[in-house]
Amino acid sequence: MGACATNGWHCPHPSCRFFNEDDELPFCQMCARIRSRLVQHSSGESRPTGPGREDGSSVQPAAGQETPVQRQRHRAAYEARAVSRAELSGVPRRPAPRLNARRPTPLPDDEWEKIKAEAKAKAEAAAAAVAEEQAREAQRSAPRGNACDAGNESADADERSRGDSSGEEEYQQQLKSRARAYRAGQAEREAQAPAEAGRPSRRPNESPPTTARRATAHHTTALQWDRAEAAWAKFAARGQEICMRDVPWPSLDAASLRLGPRQSEAERKSAYRTLSLRWHPDRFVQAFGAKLRADEREGILQKVTEVSQTINAMFRDHL
Repeated sequence: MGACATNGWHCPHPSCRFFNEDDELPFCQMCARIRSRLVQHSSGESRPTGPGREDGSSVQPAAGQETPVQRQRHRAAYEARAVSRAELSGVPRRPAPRLNARRPTPLPDDEWEKIKAEAKAKAEAAAAAVAEEQAREAQRSAPRGNACDAGNESADADERSRGDSSGEEEYQQQLKSRARAYRAGQAEREAQAPAEAGRPSRRPNESPPTTARRATAHHTTALQWDRAEAAWAKFAARGQEICMRDVPWPSLDAASLRLGPRQSEAERKSAYRTLSLRWHPDRFVQAFGAKLRADEREGILQKVTEVSQTINAMFRDHL
């Protein structure tokens, strides 16, 4: 807060009546004291020269104790100071906005009726012109349209008759071709009947030969896998120097890698995990690098890398 000798007191407190000129809000303590002094000065009363009055009584705050007359005098003094402040600054005082300002005066009813009548007349004229043009067009095309309709009907009848005859002929051709195919198949079946009669009949509960072949193939795959595992176990326990011919290189085919149609997905994943770890170049060097023959070391490691890449490619296609 601050004081101005010319324009009076300006309180920035939003809830102070001295600031917002609202009679329903109270004064703050400082504004109440200043207001009391301003009212006394405007009414001609003597202002105290010290901490007390001339009669020795102390100055008491007048917050909430003003009379209606004092309030009116204070409002008049405030407005006078505002007018003088505007005159000194050269900026005219802006009037407060009117909350109940009137809207622009609407057009009278007769003006609106005139505008509506003109628009209606224009719409009716346009509709009449369109209807008249359509009537003239219908009159010009009436005779020609009847002849054209008769010609179109006769053409449609001819087309339907031709279509019916062509469809009937096509259907007859299909029946004949089916009959010829049936007779050819019947003759072939009759020619094969003696050969089928000489074969022994299969019992109802007997498995077809295909199932036996699949079981044999599955058994062969299991034997190949077991042999490869035994060879690798023997190679891993080897304590001598390792040459190219000593490494049990796997057969890179689907049967040896357990990728046949009889293997389940779990068996394929287990085989891939075992082979990928076994033939990984880094793991192979870590396990057998110290035992490799010096002059064949590079060739052995290169072939191990090729085997690892082939295994990954084959399992990637089947998993």
